Amino acid sequence: CNDVSAMDALPPGALPSWIQVGGKCRWWSESQQTHHPVVVTAIDEVKRRVVVHFVANHSVWKEVPFSQIGRGPLRPPGPEALDSGKPKRVLSVNEEEARVDGRATPPWYEQLNKAETRQEAVQEVKRKEESHVATQERRRYLWQQEQQRKAEEEHRRREEERHAREAAAEYERLRILEKLKKEREEEQLRQFEVLLMSKEDEVSSKA
Repeated sequence: CNDVSAMDALPPGALPSWIQVGGKCRWWSESQQTHHPVVVTAIDEVKRRVVVHFVANHSVWKEVPFSQIGRGPLRPPGPEALDSGKPKRVLSVNEEEARVDGRATPPWYEQLNKAETRQEAVQEVKRKEESHVATQERRRYLWQQEQQRKAEEEHRRREEERHAREAAAEYERLRILEKLKKEREEEQLRQFEVLLMSKEDEVSSKA
């Protein structure tokens, strides 16, 4: 009754909190009048059903429609004292119970392991992708650094060449100025000598 009341309190279409993949619950066997521990291995939202596997026999499994959860044989986890007023009996689930569903599925622990393996594979792929992206980013950063270094070296080389050209031009300018100054001084000296000789000739003629 408590199970049914708890289910009635839930909104239509909602699942109780104890229905989750890997969650432990109980399966009520009318023929044996006892609960068997089971584990939720799948929740199919499309077909609106839950798959559980028996802990005592991993090859035995059941499907339960959402509408029958808590009202049918699939019950929430609880102490064994709530199972029934009858004495407890340690019973195993036989293969006859499994044949009710008409097919076999992998044991629940294998399903969980496969799910974990898939998750690990996804994480490994994600890690490799992140590593690849990081490697690409690192290469792009190094390429940019190399391009910047080359650009700075080219700029420095051009500046050095410009300074060298300016220094050579200044040297040539000073050389020309010095040459012109010397030529001007030589011309002035020549004119002075001509004038001096003209004076001497004038004095000689008067004598």
